Amino acid sequence: MVLACAQAVWAQAGRAELFGTVRDPAGLAVAGATAELSEANTGLRLAALTGDRGEYHFAALLPGLYRVTVRKAGFRTLQRAGIELRVADRVAADLNLTLGDRNESVEVTASAPMLQTAGGALGFVVEGHAMDTAPPDGRSFIPLIALAPGVMLPPGQFLPRINGSRPRTSEYLYDGVSVLEPEPGQVAYYPVLDSIAEFRVQTNSYSAEYGRSNGGVIQVATKSGSNDWHGTLFEYFRNEALNACNLFAAAGTKPLFRRNLYGGVLGGPLRRNRTFFFVDYQGARLNTGVTRFSTVPTSLQRQGVFASAITDPATGAARTPFPNRTMPAARFDAAALGLLGRYPAPNVFTLSGGEATANNYSRGGADTDRADQFDGRLDHRWLGHRFFARYSFLRDDTRPMTPLPDGSGNLTTAANANTLTRADGVTAEHTWTVSSAAVNQLRFGWTRRGFRVNALDT
Repeated sequence: MVLACAQAVWAQAGRAELFGTVRDPAGLAVAGATAELSEANTGLRLAALTGDRGEYHFAALLPGLYRVTVRKAGFRTLQRAGIELRVADRVAADLNLTLGDRNESVEVTASAPMLQTAGGALGFVVEGHAMDTAPPDGRSFIPLIALAPGVMLPPGQFLPRINGSRPRTSEYLYDGVSVLEPEPGQVAYYPVLDSIAEFRVQTNSYSAEYGRSNGGVIQVATKSGSNDWHGTLFEYFRNEALNACNLFAAAGTKPLFRRNLYGGVLGGPLRRNRTFFFVDYQGARLNTGVTRFSTVPTSLQRQGVFASAITDPATGAARTPFPNRTMPAARFDAAALGLLGRYPAPNVFTLSGGEATANNYSRGGADTDRADQFDGRLDHRWLGHRFFARYSFLRDDTRPMTPLPDGSGNLTTAANANTLTRADGVTAEHTWTVSSAAVNQLRFGWTRRGFRVNALDT
């Protein structure tokens, strides 16, 4: 058990706080009472002595369900259960003792949701069970942010706008560490949905500790292991065989669309009440059928016959055109002949049966996307120390189908080349109760996102 005195604590970036005042039946402050805080899932136990004004304070707490027990000679022991702390909560809970023997106890097992009067921040929390029952497309928590008032996620956009601000001006914190890249304005990676314990969206009037943004603050708390073993396996899939036909599409075979999302999570104790682990993995495979059009030389153009006059460069300033709009085969440049051999013959024709002169070659195939990501987290406690570390990894390999068979062509889609994306994130935090009058918290974070693009030959 860790013993600490009540004190004010600020700038914890996502950790919860529980504080309040202990009073006697007359409403006077009770000094020197022992307040004990416990959390059943991990066996966490903390203690604090109330100060001269009867105040107690527990800081740097992970989201969870807590119980407070207050003991003082001459008063019955008071137990208050069902105190739910969420990410970045600052909850005030005043406790009233009754006269009696301390061996007698008064237990409050039902508690109404507590109004947070300690701060004026506006926002809301999405908890894990809500994410489990919601059907977000792609299993990302980002669309759920738009459930908050004043938040809009425009169609086709990856990040929301909070109170009209630009997407890149909102802060994203995973376990207290920023993962936002202001330029080019994106988040380094999105956690596996099953690894998120809960997240909070603060849209206005948030604390000065989040001073890097002028939009909103999105704080994500990842899951940790507990004294019980928990695991999940999942797979979600979409297949064109289960899709309805597009009302405006021509009759025929449905276009290819196959997406598989699969993975699992596992968490439990390495040493009961002391050391816990949590790991997760998610794989994504996407194959999307596409048809791309290109403009290639027609059969007549390959023979040197053009629709308009072609001047002979050998005539100099006279610019005399070739007879019959036809360039002699002997005048073909060797490099041009080599390039011409790389183009396929046209396969798109007009209604009259002739070759089309523009967008006259079509090629069907599939754009592919293969992504893998995982997280590993370790939590450990000893004496007055609490420590956790997490490593996150993402690898995403996107390969759009090329318009021409040799791998060349002009792509106008968002992914215009084979792109390999990798993201890494490391977070570590150490909370140390130095003495009964001091608590130190040290947090380290490192996030990287990189791209390797193989541009297509065009």
